[in-house]
Amino acid sequence: MSKCRIVTFSRRTDAGLWVDFLLDKVRRGGTYVPNPMTGKPYWVSLAARDVALLNLWTKAPNLLLPAIETLKATYDLAFFVTQTGYAGTWLEPNVPRVETVIDAV
Repeated sequence: MSKCRIVTFSRRTDAGLWVDFLLDKVRRGGTYVPNPMTGKPYWVSLAARDVALLNLWTKAPNLLLPAIETLKATYDLAFFVTQTGYAGTWLEPNVPRVETVIDAV
């Protein structure tokens, strides 16, 4: 029996930019990810029985909206949404503006 885990997607990238990738891995039932200490890949199950919570980190929640119903049908969801105030500037040219983020949330 697998342990039920909290799966975080992601502290290394923005979930909003990888929606198709995430949905593909959900359809496949999981994915290999590198161990941050050793680099050796290990399997992360995305089977509903193995996931207590799917945690999505993003600066662009508007990009996740098309996938929310699909993900909600399988998982309990949590979101970490970051708003820096630099959207549209040279620091974060591809991050949505505050109004877009607020509307999506």
